[in-house]
Amino acid sequence: MRESSFTLGEERALLVALIALLAGCNSHAYHTQAMAYVQEAQQVLRETQMCQKRPQPCASNELVKFEAGAFLGMGGVSIHVYDVDDPSVAALLVNRLTEKHKTMPDVPLRLRVYGSKHGEDKRLLVDKRLS
Repeated sequence: MRESSFTLGEERALLVALIALLAGCNSHAYHTQAMAYVQEAQQVLRETQMCQKRPQPCASNELVKFEAGAFLGMGGVSIHVYDVDDPSVAALLVNRLTEKHKTMPDVPLRLRVYGSKHGEDKRLLVDKRLS
């Protein structure tokens, strides 16, 4: 049997700290809010005819992606919008998601709009944080 350099009390404290740390992770946190942002972004793309240029509808293509989650009380939502070649569409996305953010101000938001397609070298047009 291997001897530990920790006492039994220290091992228990370490185990409790590890469990508390893992319990602080929540990959489902902010999912509902993220979906509201995704829907708003998709609506902007439909209104500006960005979706009509695509072979698939906005709801099922690669134009809007998201990340959402929390770790020890920190986290939020990241929205990534791809293949936006018009600066006015990028500005409208910023405006509309900023307005949407006012309905849920406790959820940190990061909006990134790219001039490139998902999976290609990224041409970042907008990187906006709202908290």
